[in-house]
Amino acid sequence: MDLRQLRHFLALAKHLNFTRAAEAACITQSAFSRSIQGLENELGGPLVERGGRGVVLTAKGEALRARATRLLAEASNLRDEMAANDTNERERRLSFGAGPLVAARLVPEALAGFLAGFPDTVLDVRIEKPSALLSLLDEGVISFLVADLRHMEIDTRYLARPLRFRNFGLFCRAGHPLLAQPAPRFGQLMDYPRVSAMLPLELRALLQEHWGTPGPALNLETQYNDLLPKLVGASDSVGVAQLEVIEPLIQSGAFQRLYCQDEPALLRDGGACFVIVQRADQPLGTEARHMIEALVDVDEAATAGTPQPSYQVARQLAL
Repeated sequence: MDLRQLRHFLALAKHLNFTRAAEAACITQSAFSRSIQGLENELGGPLVERGGRGVVLTAKGEALRARATRLLAEASNLRDEMAANDTNERERRLSFGAGPLVAARLVPEALAGFLAGFPDTVLDVRIEKPSALLSLLDEGVISFLVADLRHMEIDTRYLARPLRFRNFGLFCRAGHPLLAQPAPRFGQLMDYPRVSAMLPLELRALLQEHWGTPGPALNLETQYNDLLPKLVGASDSVGVAQLEVIEPLIQSGAFQRLYCQDEPALLRDGGACFVIVQRADQPLGTEARHMIEALVDVDEAATAGTPQPSYQVARQLAL
């Protein structure tokens, strides 16, 4: 057996469905099934019972799930330790995950401070949907993740550290036709293309309710955060994004906040609950702990309304 097969098995143990588990593993269902069958053949018995409603772990499968989780965590720790102790490479390594929302501003600012204090660290930052990041965390591929809590199912296997709540708003380019009137109605925005960053589920449902008839609620919902201002700035599109993403765009003078006289309360008060998640049974390495401190420092500085320069964050980490 190999670690890849164990990762596939843990994905199946989590989803209890071959199709969803194969999607999480990013391989075809036929290749995924062959991987599980090969593991069963090598271990001398079925690991799951297959049925019309999905699969159920056998006693052998339950035992393997516990062992495989520990083995993958140990393999991840071993990889990090060997990389850190390699006197030829002299490289520190850190792998962590970030949801598309946190990748817009929080993670880049925290990374700037972290790298100023730890310039010899090689980083592997996985930008994925929160559910996919949880799978990577379970497999030992990443040390921790930071994402929107409401897109994940967190149980007692994890330790979660909440960050501040993020609100969303509307924005457009300076000189947009909608700015010619004091406050347009929310329905008038349907006359223009509508684009957004990745949205929390309840905000997506809200826009679908208000803008989804007769066409799509959004023309584009992207996880590539740098694409949004480029598109809004070059067209009459209306953008939906986190306020902390909109604010620096407004300060540039090229964009303006867009307020509607009948703006739904949920758009004003709803948002994203960011959280840092790690495995309860897997201790963090030095780099992971410092990166989490950098995330928390940037988050708390924004909460206090006093943006903290990256060199100050780096100095705090180095003390």
